[in-house]
Amino acid sequence: MKYLKVGFIATTHGIKGGLRVRPMTDDAARFLELEWLYIEGSDQKWVISEVKIRPKDVILYFKGLNHIDQAELLRGKHLYTDETQRPALEADRHYVSDLVGLQAVYPDGREMGTLTQVISTAAHDVYVITSPDGKDEWMVPAVKVFVLEILPEDGKIVIDPIEGMLS
Repeated sequence: MKYLKVGFIATTHGIKGGLRVRPMTDDAARFLELEWLYIEGSDQKWVISEVKIRPKDVILYFKGLNHIDQAELLRGKHLYTDETQRPALEADRHYVSDLVGLQAVYPDGREMGTLTQVISTAAHDVYVITSPDGKDEWMVPAVKVFVLEILPEDGKIVIDPIEGMLS
């Protein structure tokens, strides 16, 4: 099972076990859709009892976590979910976690490297491709003219760079 990091417990909130969480998702409102989370260092599913979305953070309450002393022990830990709670995406949209690790290949099937990072910019995402020997990195704009196919089920992404892009 693939775990997805969704937040970081920054501190406690109040005296009744609340947690102030810094979201690590593109939309903090997704916390409203979650039923449970994993807390770093535990395989237990923590059932969410209340969520409050604020401008810079999220306040979470879990069932069975009712006191500030209990909450204090969780400060500094990450929160995770798994693929079962991920919302479905529109066609031709992908989660970053599904992209990182894909083998980048040329249209003729030759190996280019591995997609190691996705950088979000105002215009569009940029895919960082690392060469097989790890010595080179290339930045490829995530636009259809360069990215011909994304095939997570096959573990690859087909990229057609223009001359000089990978030098």
